Amino acid sequence: MTEPTREWRAVLDRLAAQASREALAVLRRVEQIQAETSVTRALLAAGIVNRIAQAWALSDISLAARAEELTGTDSPPLGIGPEDDEVSEHIFDALEMILSEAEESDDAAENPEMRIGRLAESEVWDGGREGLQEAMAARGVTAWRRIVQPDACAGACPALTRCA
Repeated sequence: MTEPTREWRAVLDRLAAQASREALAVLRRVEQIQAETSVTRALLAAGIVNRIAQAWALSDISLAARAEELTGTDSPPLGIGPEDDEVSEHIFDALEMILSEAEESDDAAENPEMRIGRLAESEVWDGGREGLQEAMAARGVTAWRRIVQPDACAGACPALTRCA
């Protein structure tokens, strides 16, 4: 993995973890004040959608910096972002399902905190990947070459039989 890729992944990982922590903090607070489910869903969705937009911006900025580094020419970020309505609707639907199932179930395995934390984290990661793909497409990148580093493991290169 190249250094710019490591940096992008590290920052994206921090954004995803932060989204999860924030969602759980919001959930605890709305439980304390006994907010309506619709208010809970709206507050949770706003935080997650905000972090998704940040993941897209991170990907756009990271790719612009890498393009400038490789070409030596000015390559500003393009200002791309997710389709707000589409992302919001997706997050609202997922939260609605989690919260309604939590109201209907006494099963401890259906822990809404855990599910909401995972949702926040995975959606930010997905947003980062989608943002990178969109940024590449907007810049006319139709193909790229993956360079496997000497310390790569089987997860990065299935042809390897063991992790180095």
